[in-house]
Amino acid sequence: MANDKLLAALEASEQQRQIAQDELARFWTLSDEFIARIDAQGALLSANPAAHKLVDGQPLVARIHDQDRPAFLDALDQACKERQTKKFDSRIQTQDGFRHFRWSTACDGEADILFIIGHDISELLERQSRNRAEESRLAQVQKMEMLGELASGVAHDFNNLLVPIVTVLDIVQRRPSGDPEFDQLAAGAAKAADKARAMVRRILDFSKNQNQPAKRHVLPSLLVEVQRLARQMLPDTIELVATADETLPELWLPPQQLEVTLINLILNARDAMPDGGTIKLTASRHSTDDYAPDQDQEIVEIQVTDQGCGMDADTLSRATQRFFTTKTRDRGTGLGLYMAQRFAEQCSGRLHIDSEVGVGTKIALHLPVGEQTLLKRRPTRKR
Repeated sequence: MANDKLLAALEASEQQRQIAQDELARFWTLSDEFIARIDAQGALLSANPAAHKLVDGQPLVARIHDQDRPAFLDALDQACKERQTKKFDSRIQTQDGFRHFRWSTACDGEADILFIIGHDISELLERQSRNRAEESRLAQVQKMEMLGELASGVAHDFNNLLVPIVTVLDIVQRRPSGDPEFDQLAAGAAKAADKARAMVRRILDFSKNQNQPAKRHVLPSLLVEVQRLARQMLPDTIELVATADETLPELWLPPQQLEVTLINLILNARDAMPDGGTIKLTASRHSTDDYAPDQDQEIVEIQVTDQGCGMDADTLSRATQRFFTTKTRDRGTGLGLYMAQRFAEQCSGRLHIDSEVGVGTKIALHLPVGEQTLLKRRPTRKR
């Protein structure tokens, strides 16, 4: 009886071993990853089909980019000597040209024999490069908007100073002094003033280009585009969920500014969630009765909500100040929330921020519905 139980246990153990072996064989055969056993010089001892296809009959080390080969061999040597897993990147030649691979290698238990896995990260690096380019473009848009705003302010102030000067010079020219030299100097000053006025007009034209006339926007499709663009700039640890009522009314807004504003808010949410989480982008219809009982205006509320670190009361009170940021210098300009508030005010709307340390932040844009933006401008209210 005891022998029968032992034999049954051995048989069951053998079946489990066979199942595990079959599963490992399927993984080895079907995996798209590069999986192989190699020696310290990078020669293949055994490899799965994906690895054989990649090296195409050549030694692995021969396919590594010339500039990366010394570091590749050095990593193999360290893995053998230290008996520790080594992770490193290199370029490898494929049928489609050089691709970027991330390698993990460790000693296989025998002297100078290594187990190595390679994962193609070319698309990841390309996506990261596109993200950096898109963030740079957004930063440039912010700078141009700020430059337009500053240029407009300077031009208006300069024009106010110029008006009395031009007026006095015009009066002087209408009353000849009888002194040809004085009249010539007055005429020269008048010409200079005319050139200054032309310069003011050019500055104002530049400023107007930064504040284009409003156009009609269909909000659900716009949010879909924002979601598509923003997802390219988010890590895999962050999920972006966008929801909008298909019956939402159209909005009249300056072109592209809403997209830029929302992407900036999403990137702020991303930076507040280094450990990952969920960002929610929602749009819904409301009445101003919720926060301005003296007005009767239909609005659309667009919210960006994160599960990040949140803001304390002092940070929250300064969040929309120009150039204020809690990020490092290479990560933030301090213009994101400031420009979001300016955009809301330009649309006769408002920006509202709720935040709690350790819980997260919710930023809401309240934008009036219709071509005539009748919502009165009110100070941003925070709690």
